[in-house]
Amino acid sequence: MVTRTGTSRPLHRIKAFWTTLEAGMHRLIAVGMIEALAISLFVSLLVPWYKSLGYDSTTQGWLRFVLQITSAVVAAAGGILADRLGRKNMYTAGQLFRCAAIVVLLSTRSFTGLIIVSVIRGLSIIQSPPRTAFIAAYTVKENRATTLGIYQTTSLIANMIAPLAAGFLADRYGVKPPLFLALALAIAAIFMAVPLGQPDRDAKGESVFFGSPDCSGATAASMSPSASETTQTIAVGHLLKKARVFSSESFISAGRD
Repeated sequence: MVTRTGTSRPLHRIKAFWTTLEAGMHRLIAVGMIEALAISLFVSLLVPWYKSLGYDSTTQGWLRFVLQITSAVVAAAGGILADRLGRKNMYTAGQLFRCAAIVVLLSTRSFTGLIIVSVIRGLSIIQSPPRTAFIAAYTVKENRATTLGIYQTTSLIANMIAPLAAGFLADRYGVKPPLFLALALAIAAIFMAVPLGQPDRDAKGESVFFGSPDCSGATAASMSPSASETTQTIAVGHLLKKARVFSSESFISAGRD
């Protein structure tokens, strides 16, 4: 017989583990579940949608081929672009491509339009490398695998629920309502992901002359004039070097903000 104490211990451990996760990881898990719902809602309806438009299995195969080719190219370049242009930029770009795919799907019936849908769906894979980088940044090596398992479990739960909901809505109200619902969820995921950024611990380890809390005004004032001048010279040199090397990144960051 399982005692109340024995039952509460696993629940307490789960609660304790959840509270140790960073707020950004909590948000990332929620966003991932919403995005999984959006994806499954419209992907599960693609085959009946194509059939209703009169396209046979061969045509659907070509559309799938275009999707996979685009995804392969984008996945190879996504990580490089995320490192160069910023993880958040590429993460948001993938979300926008997902919304665009649903919009185009709702507004086209031609084969050319469906090809464009497949290309845009492939471009949305650009979100995957920065998402993986975010997960790594928001976790520590001691619990990274467990956190990734939780993230995947929530996405799989969404993937179980969404096709059932899509089929029910399509049979009752037609194909378009679940597609509009998928679009609404995809847009909601963009707004939910706005606060995502680099974890606070990534900023630790900065020089005490660049905003570290260990450098107080009293400490700076107690330095000798020569040491203070040397410190200021080094700090200015670092700033000028960063301005020359990272000017494009700083411009992109300012534009994003």
